[in-house]
Amino acid sequence: MMNILSDVLHALREDYPDLEYVTQVKSGKEATVHIVFAEGKYMALKVYRPNTKNAARGSYMTIGGLDKRSQRALVNRSRHGLKLERELWTNKEFEVLTQLNSLGAAVPEVYGTVENAVLMEFIGEGQAAAPRLADVKLDLETAQQIFQTLLDNIQLFCELDIVHGDLSPFNILVLNQKPVIIDFPQSMSLRKNPLARERLLRDLRNVFEYFETQLQVEWGGVARKYEHYLDNIMY
Repeated sequence: MMNILSDVLHALREDYPDLEYVTQVKSGKEATVHIVFAEGKYMALKVYRPNTKNAARGSYMTIGGLDKRSQRALVNRSRHGLKLERELWTNKEFEVLTQLNSLGAAVPEVYGTVENAVLMEFIGEGQAAAPRLADVKLDLETAQQIFQTLLDNIQLFCELDIVHGDLSPFNILVLNQKPVIIDFPQSMSLRKNPLARERLLRDLRNVFEYFETQLQVEWGGVARKYEHYLDNIMY
């Protein structure tokens, strides 16, 4: 992984010659997240692992259409397949975040991408990453505001034909009492992907269940807000 990180840093320094590595802040199944410093600010560098077990299946299903050679390569995990899966996940996250950020969604700003990494806004203060929603205790007013912001963002995603696909309190950060949604490589087309309905309902359930007790919200009210999108899914 260190060789991959070194290659990523070398490639990024073509656009950010003053880029300095700071530290690693998170290591997950699919990627590691590092802090780097460039142009006077801290940035987050997300580097995808080369052998993520679920990457091949996730890449194909979320893209919703690859040529047969690429499908075989992903399934067989050939050298071409391993390279392709990293590119699919990286490009997917970069493209979705760019689109959503331009429309004011509660997501990080992205600055650039190389073969298997995305450089984006660091959500935190100094070198301290913002906590996950799952790890914070909210007062009632803040909880209501964050819940509504999340529902509004999921609705915006739907209007843009996007389903996050893996949304939960563990990939929602809270900074200055506002949510920031992260981790979009498994996002998919709402209208074209056969998994879209299942994943949208799962995203909604995960958010709803976190706030259910504190806010005394009912699932029926949340689900009705998205009936139009669910009813118009092609599958």
